[in-house]
Amino acid sequence: MVRVGQVLWLALPVILGGDFDRVHPVLWGVALGGGYIVGELPNSFVKRRLAVPPGARAAGALGALFWLADQVDSLLGVLACMCLVWVPPAAVAAGLAALTLVAHPAMALVMVGLGLKRRVG
Repeated sequence: MVRVGQVLWLALPVILGGDFDRVHPVLWGVALGGGYIVGELPNSFVKRRLAVPPGARAAGALGALFWLADQVDSLLGVLACMCLVWVPPAAVAAGLAALTLVAHPAMALVMVGLGLKRRVG
């Protein structure tokens, strides 16, 4: 039986235009997962220095700026670490940015609906 993950792994080179067979899947997982975590750190660090508690929203214009940063910080970390094993074309990076700006708030809305979060932004 073919698993969904196997199909997706075989489809990725066609979709993204890369040669993914030269990099072991575990290395991809480490690069992408590590990038996600590393991407979160600078924004959180700045918020704590400005006395914004975890899960809270900054007031005024800073609130809007941090909201935008919260949407893309992980993506920037993922792209930075991804470049260690594969440099995506600009179109792929732009597509991932657009997807992130839609998917991240959409998932937050779902989490609010399920009672897992108090607010979207």
